[in-house]
Amino acid sequence: MDNVSKMLIIAAGVLITVLTINVATVLFRSATNMSKTYFSTEQISEINTFNSNFTRFVGAVQEENDDGTLTENRQYATIYDVVTAANFAWNYNMQMVIDPLNVPEDESERILHINIHNSENDGDGCDDLQNCTQETFDNLLQNCYYKIGAQTSSNIMHYKVNIDHVNGDGRINEVTFYPEIEDNIDLYINDGNNFNLKNNID
Repeated sequence: MDNVSKMLIIAAGVLITVLTINVATVLFRSATNMSKTYFSTEQISEINTFNSNFTRFVGAVQEENDDGTLTENRQYATIYDVVTAANFAWNYNMQMVIDPLNVPEDESERILHINIHNSENDGDGCDDLQNCTQETFDNLLQNCYYKIGAQTSSNIMHYKVNIDHVNGDGRINEVTFYPEIEDNIDLYINDGNNFNLKNNID
């Protein structure tokens, strides 16, 4: 009788141990899945915030009202926004690679490329504007804010944006800005025959 009692106690102990292990495994898996879900949600949110630096300009349309005033369905980019995007890209790239001015081809998708062209159909301008100097940015701000003519709020040059490439994580990594009216952007970027590029890592 004593042996039977001992065997029952041992069996009960084994059963409790097995149940405890199973419960712990279920809880661990549940916690792991919650952690993955949280990380995924946070990552998606961070990527959406990153992309909004550019998507907020996509599809901007300006319509004339009956009284002659203009209404925009969303914000247009100005040359100030283009330069801001270039500075944002430079700072981001500095965090991603050792030398943003010399990025190997296989790492090109890790960095952000900002281009500015003379028009939607004219590729002249500058690719990788983020690598240009502050002097270049100042030149663009001085010469490309207004259309030719009066320097008034109704004559501000608007810039459209194309999302050229998105990397495997869904993060935008190349965009091209171009003015609503064709302009010789490249004249304000290069010095003679060469673009004014940063020559060191600040």
